[in-house]
Amino acid sequence: GIKDFWNRLNQAYRDLLIQNELAARKKQVAITPHMVIDHVFTDFEELNDDLITSDPVRFPGFRQSIDRALEQTVSPVGVITGFGTFEHGGFASRVGVVVSNTQFQAGAFDMASGEKVCKLMVECAVNKLPIIFFISSGGMQTKEGAGALFSMAVLNNRITRFVKDFDLPVLCFGFRDC
Repeated sequence: GIKDFWNRLNQAYRDLLIQNELAARKKQVAITPHMVIDHVFTDFEELNDDLITSDPVRFPGFRQSIDRALEQTVSPVGVITGFGTFEHGGFASRVGVVVSNTQFQAGAFDMASGEKVCKLMVECAVNKLPIIFFISSGGMQTKEGAGALFSMAVLNNRITRFVKDFDLPVLCFGFRDC
């Protein structure tokens, strides 16, 4: 009825205010993956930082992007994974962490990202830890070809199995443009 209309209108207005604030802040400060990690988690320990994107189809200019990232000490991969402690309201919990690496290719999900997340999920299953994702992705890394698309399908299946088989939560939060 009419009350629902006004509630929805009020919520839409608040959403617009939030979007305007986020747009203004985005122009002031670029949010890096390490800013997210440092703000949300304590004692973060990165896993599989040696896994980086590849250039299997020799996409024009992609190898140069990888090399440029390495020169700038930016990890050339779509996600950063590891373990950290999440604290809130006097409660602390060790968790698996996945954060989009917005400093490389807008956090596009590549084959190495799929491998990193799957390896983290194995460790989390063994240690009975939940996983928290902070996603701001440019989509799949099309410059790697079809392999990146298959990585996304594999990850979808692995997340479903992780939750179903181990009864552990997977929480996903979006940040920036996702």
